[in-house]
Amino acid sequence: MILFSGLEPEEDVMAAPVPLRSDYDAEGLRALAKGSRNPAQTRRLLALSVISAGGSRSEAA
Repeated sequence: MILFSGLEPEEDVMAAPVPLRSDYDAEGLRALAKGSRNPAQTRRLLALSVISAGGSRSEAA
């Protein structure tokens, strides 16, 4: 049984935004992605690098 805590299942709920760490810039994130041996991690790091460079979430996807 799945409980929706008072929300209707049809309602879309967005998660709260999580700020990016400031110690990694877009170039640093791409360098980390290049060194990663995990394809899923590589995709996530590259998406974060796009967002860090000022791109939109749609562009990152």
